Amino acid sequence: MKMTTDLNFLAGIDQIHVTKDNGRRYFSNVEDLWLLIIHPDDEVTQRFLNIEGTLFSELQQLTLQVHVDPRHYKNVGEIVKSFILRYPKSNINLELHAEKSMHILNQISVLPSLPLYKIKLICTDFDQPQLRLDQLYAVMREQNIQAKNITMRDWSLFADGTTPVSYNPLDTFRISSCSIETVDNLVRSLQMTASQSTQPEGVPPAKKKKVVKKKKETEVVTEEGLVSKPKKKIVKKIVKKKKPVAFIKKLEVAGQCTLHGLTFLQQKAHTELERRLTTVIPELDVDCSEIYYCW
Repeated sequence: MKMTTDLNFLAGIDQIHVTKDNGRRYFSNVEDLWLLIIHPDDEVTQRFLNIEGTLFSELQQLTLQVHVDPRHYKNVGEIVKSFILRYPKSNINLELHAEKSMHILNQISVLPSLPLYKIKLICTDFDQPQLRLDQLYAVMREQNIQAKNITMRDWSLFADGTTPVSYNPLDTFRISSCSIETVDNLVRSLQMTASQSTQPEGVPPAKKKKVVKKKKETEVVTEEGLVSKPKKKIVKKIVKKKKPVAFIKKLEVAGQCTLHGLTFLQQKAHTELERRLTTVIPELDVDCSEIYYCW
């Protein structure tokens, strides 16, 4: 069962008369939760933390939509931590909505270490303020926050060309309705991301081989003379090397995007971006099928 609600409702659920067996969770059948977190002040946060253990039995899918408020960075961190500890096996999606990238980065800096299926960073300011990808990389690495999928929406994206966009392997890096300040630097940063090594799929890291000393062959003395023991048949196994898994599998560019440095190509700008990326990162799947232009 899927449930969509907000933090205030869950924090005050004990004030509502509910007929249930002792020990039974309030929402024991819910497996997929979408939780909206807006203005989690100290009182609401504490009430939620006091009752969260009685809410759900097991969550398989969890989406936390946080409207970032500088006054409540720490409280959001505590709420996220409680879910991580309570449901360590759930797939977690994190959405952060804010007017400025500074608020996004500050919020991430107080989050606990956590594995995410997806992190989505959404700008709520109409003028598209700048979001530096190198700063995002730094704070996520420092906090050990790993996401399989990263989505940016409605930002002016800056890449320095010397920093990867992620320190962990990515399934998809999605840019939606953003202004890309320098296409060349974005290509270089993606190239640096792809150049990071990863183990082939299903193959554990190579172990050091043990050196085994061969025993000397013994000889048998017979009337006919010395006879060496027959040599053992050597069977060679041919092991095919598996191709390493791509560090970044897919780039999606969608919505109304402006590609600075390629705007002279007008509605063919994305095709040049695709060409440049597939030239330097042949294994990268580049999808610009959902991009559109307003000129």
